[in-house]
Amino acid sequence: MGLLFTNAADQHVECSSAVSLEGFTAFTVWAWVFPMAAPDGAIDRIFSRNLRYFCESNVAASSYRIQVNCATTNAVAQGAANTLIVGQWEFAVATYDETDGPRIFKGTLAMPVAEIAYNAAPTVGSGGTVSDAGEILYWGNRVSPNTNSFDGRIAAAAYINRRLLLGEIQTLRLHPRKVPGTVCMIHFGAGGPLKQIDRSGFGNHGFNVGGAMSIDPPVDWSNL
Repeated sequence: MGLLFTNAADQHVECSSAVSLEGFTAFTVWAWVFPMAAPDGAIDRIFSRNLRYFCESNVAASSYRIQVNCATTNAVAQGAANTLIVGQWEFAVATYDETDGPRIFKGTLAMPVAEIAYNAAPTVGSGGTVSDAGEILYWGNRVSPNTNSFDGRIAAAAYINRRLLLGEIQTLRLHPRKVPGTVCMIHFGAGGPLKQIDRSGFGNHGFNVGGAMSIDPPVDWSNL
């Protein structure tokens, strides 16, 4: 099972604000998502934690975006138009570190993971990553302070405290599992519609706010 999030309300899974989730100057986010409509905002959030987002975006039509706020210049990678496809399962991945900046990767059930084309060269960012101390981790819609939100399904997702290499990412596409550095990993809906169990071992469980039950993509969930 997965959880369905629509653009009708502030529907999301709200996780912990524990110290095990904070202070990373390098990280990876991956998620199996099924976009159901083209993005209607610059930041239609799949993942958010304070001023770091992985999202759908209409800055370039039907695309993904990662933004990490930094003290001087924000780190941004904005996908090229139509690098997000509505109506199919996509394994969407964002990585970041302060030295090389953000990157976005994508695979599907049929296609292996590869780095996407960008609307412009990713911006590395400068001045140091803005602190996320004490902030809550959200999966899915988080309308406030923005008015737009992710319209689609999320089957599973993870937050990892280091930048994964492409080879590591490729092994997770059809066999999602905990890898070293994982601090939150959820197979949404697997334990029911309310509490969403974190499989990382850190206890960063989430609670579903308004998301409906849905169907997973046909991949190997045995390690989640």
